[in-house]
Amino acid sequence: MDMHGKVLKDWDDEIHSALAHPIRRRIIECLQEKKYLSFHELLKYLGIGNHGKLGFHIKALGGLVEREPSMKKYRLTDRGQLAGELIWDIRFIVDRGGRDLAHEPTRYVRRLRFGDHAILYYDTEDAKREISFPFLEAGLPKGEAVVYLVSEHKLDSENREIQRYGISADYFRMKAFTIMSADEWYLKKGKAQAKTIIANWQKLLKEKQKTGFTGLRGAGEMEVFFN
Repeated sequence: MDMHGKVLKDWDDEIHSALAHPIRRRIIECLQEKKYLSFHELLKYLGIGNHGKLGFHIKALGGLVEREPSMKKYRLTDRGQLAGELIWDIRFIVDRGGRDLAHEPTRYVRRLRFGDHAILYYDTEDAKREISFPFLEAGLPKGEAVVYLVSEHKLDSENREIQRYGISADYFRMKAFTIMSADEWYLKKGKAQAKTIIANWQKLLKEKQKTGFTGLRGAGEMEVFFN
């Protein structure tokens, strides 16, 4: 077996192990939704009173779940994020006829694929971040380049909020995650022209693909157009 085959087999084994037990699935789902959880928080969310039982299942998720040393809380690895996406996709197929998933916006935006577009109407900055940050984060484990366009006067505050949310600084160093001014991106000499905007996106996509990214995922504030 070559190295590529071994990697795929190891990944298959991890996924099968994660999906085979309901507690392991719930651990992944909880960390997908809450991002960072302590051991005791996981006990609470899972409704498990047995410390040893939870510890056993966390250990079994070795390549998918890790303990963040500074916060002393558990989080998903990149492969864990992909496993979480797979679990949600399976639930989506099973639940499709049973309920309207648009009422679960965080899960909905994480499932958006290349070519999809969505518009979010929000009344507070926190509400915007609760939806846009999970959407942007979902592209990182998949090798997508992520671009977040915000109004010029919000650049500093949104940078702080992204860091507080927990996006790894490594993604910024690798230029996988970029925050840019919506004013500079959309407007030229105070005017917006569709051809220029489309050309900008196409140019950026080609640049990111040349450097090895699988595609481009973006979220942009529209406030600049209304001003």
